[in-house]
Amino acid sequence: MKRPASHIQGMFGVTLDDLCEKWGFPYPNYIKIDVDGIEIAILKGAEKVLKNPALKSVTIELGTVEEQEAAVSLLDQAGFKVKHKTTENWGETCFIFDRI
Repeated sequence: MKRPASHIQGMFGVTLDDLCEKWGFPYPNYIKIDVDGIEIAILKGAEKVLKNPALKSVTIELGTVEEQEAAVSLLDQAGFKVKHKTTENWGETCFIFDRI
C-alpha cells in the first residue's frame, strides 16, 4: 500500500569526475558502488576518475545481465579486469575489478 509522503527531502548530486575536477577532491584509490539501478550512470560520470592511475580497484554490485555486461565493458575500457565475482548476495552479483 502506497502512503502519501509527509516530507520531501532535497538532494544534491554530482559526478565523480566533477567531484575531483571542479570541487578539488583527491582522486580515489578504491571505489565501492552499491546504488540499486544507477550503477552504469555513475560509471559514465566517472570516466576520468576510472582512467586515473591512482584508482586501483572498483567494487560494484550489479543486477541484470545487461548492467553487468555494460559495467564490464566500461571498466575494461578504463583498464580494469574482473578479479572476483560472486552471486551470493540477494540475487545481485558483486564484482571486484582490479587495474591491469
